Amino acid sequence: MNEKTITGLINNTALLITLGLIYDSLMLNRYWGRLHLKIIGGFLFGLIGIAVMKTPLEFMPGIIFDTRSILISVGGYFLGPIPAAIAMIMTSALRIYHGGTGMWTGVAVIITSGSIGLTWRYLRRNRSDIISMPELYLLGIVVHAAMLLLMLSLPWPIAKKVLSDIGVPVMIIYPAGTVLLGKFLTITMMRKQAEDIIIEKNEELQAANEELQSAMEELETTNEELTTTQIELEQNEKQYRTLFTEMHDGYALKEIIYDNSGSPIDYRFIDINPAFEKLTGLTRDIIGKTVLEIYPDIEQIWINISEEVALTGKSKQFENYMKKLDKWLEVTAFRPTENQLASILRDITERKKADERIKLSLREKETLLQEVHHRVKNNMQVITSLLNLQACKIKDKKAREPFITCENRIRSMALVHDKLYNSKDMTSINFNDYINNLVNEIFSSSIRSRNNIKSSINTNNISLTVEKAIPTGLIITELVSNALKHAFKEEKDGMIAIDFVKSKAGNYILTVQDNGIGLPDDFDTRKEESLGYQLVNALTTQLNGKIEIFRENGTKITIIFPSPD
Repeated sequence: MNEKTITGLINNTALLITLGLIYDSLMLNRYWGRLHLKIIGGFLFGLIGIAVMKTPLEFMPGIIFDTRSILISVGGYFLGPIPAAIAMIMTSALRIYHGGTGMWTGVAVIITSGSIGLTWRYLRRNRSDIISMPELYLLGIVVHAAMLLLMLSLPWPIAKKVLSDIGVPVMIIYPAGTVLLGKFLTITMMRKQAEDIIIEKNEELQAANEELQSAMEELETTNEELTTTQIELEQNEKQYRTLFTEMHDGYALKEIIYDNSGSPIDYRFIDINPAFEKLTGLTRDIIGKTVLEIYPDIEQIWINISEEVALTGKSKQFENYMKKLDKWLEVTAFRPTENQLASILRDITERKKADERIKLSLREKETLLQEVHHRVKNNMQVITSLLNLQACKIKDKKAREPFITCENRIRSMALVHDKLYNSKDMTSINFNDYINNLVNEIFSSSIRSRNNIKSSINTNNISLTVEKAIPTGLIITELVSNALKHAFKEEKDGMIAIDFVKSKAGNYILTVQDNGIGLPDDFDTRKEESLGYQLVNALTTQLNGKIEIFRENGTKITIIFPSPD
């Protein structure tokens, strides 16, 4: 028995050392939770069990004892289900391979030992304390008590001999071996945990150092940026101060003073530039004083605009004559910050005086131009009156017609000057009113005008300059007069339509149309010898236009000429 006991202790020692070394070198590293390491660990764990089983204590043929129960139970507790299961399968396979009377009992011991170790691990899953030596001893008692109970599965004579001969040594040595192995693994695990903590802290410290280094680099970069920004600010400040002191416009910066309701009631001077002092006659002594203290009778426009800018934040520009300074000022008010109001003052007195001189000169020229138009119109009226007096003395209608035609031509030109004289715009006239007045004059003065001949006028509210209005008026006079003379028989009703419009292409289109007897097929205005059509051709050329003649349902003459714009 002593020899068997010694052999068991040697096996236990070998087991403890071997398993401890493997556990220390591989199984209890910080990456143990990875599946592939658990599988490898289980395989190595099984190899250790096989190695132990190769040096067993053979109690009798087919009945062997080794320290696999310590190995499997402690391994199940410390390593977990995957390595324990692999080791149990490998050692069970070997025990089956050995065979003998105690084969299945041996397999049952392996499974029971591993199950108890795993159950113990499960029951302690929520506990943070490390397993103690008494608890390890209790684990060894439970495991090997169960092992001895499994001996009862052997034939009774064998079971009785096993229990009587080896029961006591097993319950003394194997629990102690469980404690030794468990304590060694516990110490190793604690050391590994401490190493992992040290490694983790080192990694954290390294990361912190890297972050600190990065932060220092960022701080250095920030300092460089701040230095650059500071230099730029100093340069901008210098530029601003130079602009502030050298600008010709007066500048005043004021603090907005609000009442309890949040409405601005006054403005305190914060800073002014030299141009402001020169412009207003004030000095820097006003800094710290309010506007109403300096100008108690300030004009209302200053108060209203300052209040609007202070409340809305939108800049405003206005002009104002300051009686005290005898100056015209152009003022731009804006709000640079929430509680500040800035004003830029520019002396525009000379500009205002120049504007007044220009306006006065313009009014004088307009008066002179109106007087010219008035005198031209009067002179033309004198000429038409003389022609009219001379025509009245002529009894022959055919001989009197040239005088009436000349009278209409002069009247059309005089009407242009009359419109310009009575117009606010001295450069153009409203042609809608002009055509209506002109056609009425032609109808009333025509020898052949009859009540059964009507006129129709359509215009697009067109305005023409003098250069365009006079030739256009003369063309209308000639075409309407010719229609009254030649288009209608004595008894026939007739219509003369005058259209003057502007096309989308920008051209003016003048159309004079009648529903009379029409023109001969061989009629050509360019070959016509009458003064009227020669005048129409000449005036159309003067307008850079062209003439189109249509002979359906009377006569339709269209003149197209370009607009100056």
